[in-house]
Amino acid sequence: MSSKDENPVDLENSKSIKSKPKRFLSWSVLNQDLAQLEFFRRVLEEATDKSTPLLERLKFLSVFSSNLDEFFMVRVSGIKEMLDIEDIRPMPGELTPREQLAAIRKRVLPLIEEHSTCLREEVIPQLQSRGVVIAPYKWLS
Repeated sequence: MSSKDENPVDLENSKSIKSKPKRFLSWSVLNQDLAQLEFFRRVLEEATDKSTPLLERLKFLSVFSSNLDEFFMVRVSGIKEMLDIEDIRPMPGELTPREQLAAIRKRVLPLIEEHSTCLREEVIPQLQSRGVVIAPYKWLS
C-alpha cells in the first residue's frame, strides 16, 4: 500500500486548502474572540433596528449585555492572567496577550457606546411613553 493510499486526503496538494488565505488556516484564540464579538455586534444590531418590536429590542439589549459580561468574566480574565506569564510566545501571525486585549478593547468600546445610546435614548423613552417604568432596585418592596 502506498503512502498515498494510507492518506486518502492529500492536504498538502489539496486545491481547496491551498486556495484559502493563510489567515483562515491558523484560527487563533484571538480570532475566536473576535468572531464572538462579531456575533455580539449582530445581536446589538437587532436591538438598534427600529423595525424590531420594542420588547424584542429590550431583549436583544439584555442578551448583548449578558453575553458581554460573560465574555469579560471568562475570556478577558483569562487573557489578563496570561500577562503575568513571562514566557508566552504567540505563534507566528498571532498577537501577544497585550495586543489581544487592545484589539478586544478597540472593538468593544464602540459596541458599549451603541448599546448605552440605544437603551438610554430610544428604548427606555419609548417604554416610558407606554407607561412602563424601569425602577431602581431600592424602589421595590
